[in-house]
Amino acid sequence: MLQNPFYLFFTACLGLFFWAGYRRIFAEVPYRHSLWSFLGEECAPGQRRAIVRALLAGLPGDSGAMAWILTMAALCLGGAGALFWYLVFSLLWLHPLGALAGLWRYYQPGCGGRVELSALLEGMLCRKRARARPGLGRLFRWLQTLALCGMLPLLFRILASPSAPARGAELLPWLVVLLALWLLCRLVGERGETVLSLLFLLLLAAALLGNLPNLIPAVKLVLLDAFDRSRFLFSLSGAGLAAALQAGGAAGCGGALLRTLSAREEGPSFAHPAQAAFYEELRGLLQLTVQLALGLLFLCARLVPEDNRWPQTCLWAFLCLFGLLWLGRVVRALARPEGRRCGLLCLGLVGAAAVWDIWKGTALLPGLSGGAAGLASLALAGLLLFDSNWYFLLLEHYRDVHIWHVTPHPDLMQTEMERKNM
Repeated sequence: MLQNPFYLFFTACLGLFFWAGYRRIFAEVPYRHSLWSFLGEECAPGQRRAIVRALLAGLPGDSGAMAWILTMAALCLGGAGALFWYLVFSLLWLHPLGALAGLWRYYQPGCGGRVELSALLEGMLCRKRARARPGLGRLFRWLQTLALCGMLPLLFRILASPSAPARGAELLPWLVVLLALWLLCRLVGERGETVLSLLFLLLLAAALLGNLPNLIPAVKLVLLDAFDRSRFLFSLSGAGLAAALQAGGAAGCGGALLRTLSAREEGPSFAHPAQAAFYEELRGLLQLTVQLALGLLFLCARLVPEDNRWPQTCLWAFLCLFGLLWLGRVVRALARPEGRRCGLLCLGLVGAAAVWDIWKGTALLPGLSGGAAGLASLALAGLLLFDSNWYFLLLEHYRDVHIWHVTPHPDLMQTEMERKNM
């Protein structure tokens, strides 16, 4: 369903709608407001350091093996041009995901801290004083859990894929060393994810510098193949414009959905929901940069395989470990008391579909997981559109208070009790 042209058109319109609203609100700011101005001029030094630490600690979950699986599948299905459309759709999803994080931050006290679509729906209906919709909330919870469980078999399937950069005895020593390093960091009290993220980024930068002569042909191939102008006889080119657009769009939408459905680690605290939205956009931008760099390195490895064997193996070991850490986070989230029953039933349904596919040779599991992911994404888009006006009001409140330094009336961040006591 993620490759459906109507679905891709709808998500593109959603991204343009939130982008236009953001530009309208900050159009009168003396300087051009951006994520960099948020970090440089609107954050205190202590908060800036907390944001950087949180971005590094969250990198294994955001850019783990699951995100790379989507990018790699897009390259295999749509060719090198899919990387360009992955960039386009990921950028279109930045502002909607930021809006989702901002609304979650606003409704979090009433939701008990639950990061669920059903909890978000409860908060919206409570603010609007509308009638509760428990049936719709349960449907959202089932869709979110089923879509997340449907992605789990992909993690094990890609590890045994012939197109994986490394397997078996070639990969095991690197994986053991990285796992031991992570355990050592946890034992001495440091954040193992932060140390692994720094090592991963250093290795990624070194691999890019080592492939500097090959990057220009790879980027040229991506741009030409994105519009079906490539004449290079290559295994990852010439798939056509439609295939590149659908594969890249599905990878971009799937990556955004993966970040939405997955359990989140505790991030930095923010005084305003708009700051949480900007932080989420920074997370998405960091993940997009890492995935584009990995995609270009994958193309360079196909162009010049003899020069990229060692970096590919080491990077793949990092991604496999990140995937295991992400899997542990998902299992802990499914084992929580409030979602244990739903998680077990969805895991059983996914397992039964996998067994049926093996026994009958059908493709029930991809259809089930793809359909659940598409419906969960549409539910997410519906919630965002349902409360988009309130999010834009929160952005205006942030602009007035934190940029223009004026106090609006009424203050949107006041609770109902505080307004009654005024």
